[in-house]
Amino acid sequence: MRLARRVLIAVSLVGASRTASADKNFLAIGGQELAKAPCLSPPPTTPEIQNWLVRRFEGQARASRTVHGGQLANQPQELLRIFEELVTAATDEPDPPFTTKRLDLSHCTTVFCGLQTLYGLDAGLRLAYLRARFGMNVSSLASRSLVVKEWKVTELNELIQALEDLPPHFFPFTENPRYFFRRRDARGTVAANAGLGVFDAWAAEKPGERRAILSHEIAHMLSRNVFDKSETWQQLGRWKRLGGEKWQSGAKNASVSYYAETNPFEDFAESFIAYRYRPELLRSASPGKYAYLSTYLFGGLDYADGSACSRRAPFAEEAARFAQELPQLPFAADIPLGEKECAAEWSAFVAGLIRQPKIDTRRLAGCLSAGALRSAFEARILATIPGGRRDLLAVSPAFQTMRLPPAEWPAFRRTFDGFVRDWLANSMSRYLANQILVLRSAGTACPNDPYAANDFLDLEGPTKDAMRSIVLANRELFSKLSMTLCERLKETGGDFPPKAPAVREYFFRP
Repeated sequence: MRLARRVLIAVSLVGASRTASADKNFLAIGGQELAKAPCLSPPPTTPEIQNWLVRRFEGQARASRTVHGGQLANQPQELLRIFEELVTAATDEPDPPFTTKRLDLSHCTTVFCGLQTLYGLDAGLRLAYLRARFGMNVSSLASRSLVVKEWKVTELNELIQALEDLPPHFFPFTENPRYFFRRRDARGTVAANAGLGVFDAWAAEKPGERRAILSHEIAHMLSRNVFDKSETWQQLGRWKRLGGEKWQSGAKNASVSYYAETNPFEDFAESFIAYRYRPELLRSASPGKYAYLSTYLFGGLDYADGSACSRRAPFAEEAARFAQELPQLPFAADIPLGEKECAAEWSAFVAGLIRQPKIDTRRLAGCLSAGALRSAFEARILATIPGGRRDLLAVSPAFQTMRLPPAEWPAFRRTFDGFVRDWLANSMSRYLANQILVLRSAGTACPNDPYAANDFLDLEGPTKDAMRSIVLANRELFSKLSMTLCERLKETGGDFPPKAPAVREYFFRP
């Protein structure tokens, strides 16, 4: 079932590899099929995970905090935050019974000590790794429910392997990080569902079957309640809603399993894991579904020939080229000023101009920079995808955070953010210089409406149109800014910098 709906309608996934006919199984992937798939991730070792965590937080800001009586001192700030999430029960769980567990870390001074005390080092490190790398909080202590139980180390390994089988651009999850609680309330033959439950029947399955079941539920998560509901996807399966939860497919021969014939959501999850573990099955059953998943989810990675094992997704390679070329691309005038996307940053920026000169543009420029990168990169990728739908690409993992390769991203962002800061200061200086000229011509009367008073002299094209939108979206703030400028003109007898270079020097930090 779909995670986003949080409907705990259980569907049995036991017997996943049971053959229903000569050419189609009940589920697309079982333990036997998974074992033959390319690029399978090995089980992680405790030293590997500990080394990853140490490297991940090395050189980051440090903090000290008291957690369950433990004085955790001089710990990596982000690791400390993750640890607190792991050991803090959610307050929004709707169903009793609840339990309050007594936690005593009074002897601990490090996060690793806390992990070892509460979970055992092997399990604790894996829980921290899952949260840090994938954005998933599967700690039993993050729930107050009596039916939630602790994961075994072997079970956590299988969850990590299922996640590491997928390309890294899917992670971390950015919404609702509390996924996959182990529950002790057995529900007959139900192994798992996308309503946060992994049941005892799942643990009774063989390791390969358990991994396949987890992969199926992860696929539901990654649909983001978007890709399995899109008109394009439902047309591929010729899905028709009969009423309530009942659906009918007019293209059952294009499904990879009998379970995929249930509804478009299970069709998506089954097709997703087939793309990853049995690509030839999906490509044979439905080339259209294969192309859909390749375009919007997997970024062009192809597992059929094993090439995906040793290369980045094509969109990541394109991102690297984009990073090298972007500073030379002549699109500065088209940078979106983000009157909607950066509304809070614009408000803080204008309020700062009202309070005092020498404003730091970094926060606003960072927002504008991120928006410009997303827009430019999306346009670039769209040009390479015939018929690519912008609404789906906009929420695909490839575009969500504009993830460039880790080694290339930080330096590039610093360079590009500096470029946007310079552009922002120049554009705003021209706007303010124009405003000052208009106010001077008004004499002693200070206009109440900056939009009516300012005809945006010296601004052209997209910049002029964008500034009009910005002022309208922040009309009250810009009115205050106009009145502040007018008062300064009165105080100085009109001796106030009217030219953009002088205005920039007065208002903005170098």
